[in-house]
Amino acid sequence: MQRIAYWSIPIIAIVVTVLVVLFLVQINTNEPVAAKRLLSSNTTTTATPEATQSAWMDRFSQSEQEGYFYPVNEIFITLDLHRHRVKEKAFALSALIKNQYQLFCLQEELKQRGFRYFLKKVRKGTELVVYSKDQHQLQSLVKALKSYKIRAKILPYKEVENG
Repeated sequence: MQRIAYWSIPIIAIVVTVLVVLFLVQINTNEPVAAKRLLSSNTTTTATPEATQSAWMDRFSQSEQEGYFYPVNEIFITLDLHRHRVKEKAFALSALIKNQYQLFCLQEELKQRGFRYFLKKVRKGTELVVYSKDQHQLQSLVKALKSYKIRAKILPYKEVENG
């Protein structure tokens, strides 16, 4: 049994190698014919890139296709953003966080109340900005933050218009 296993591995390797070589030869049989055609044609083998490009363009222009259509549709959309302005009051709560404990307490309060917020690193610490349309919720958040010695203030939020 050991003798069969000892000789079967090299025999399988040789058979696989022969099959791979036969497969590669069968695939690449067209390559020498194409090379012979190129060499036997009247064109020179040292053609410049511009000459090959012009030959390609000449063949393309003599094809029977009428035109070339790009596979992408162009869509133009115009939006009139100034017509329907919604006049709602929005408020921004701004606070400056000086240490990690205040940041942790603040994040827990915001998570509990379901506010979205934005933290920005500034020179003095971290600045928090919360946007909301309900001023009463922001007032209750300011009162809760006072217990953690975090000073916050509510400001009217105004978007900056470009242009």
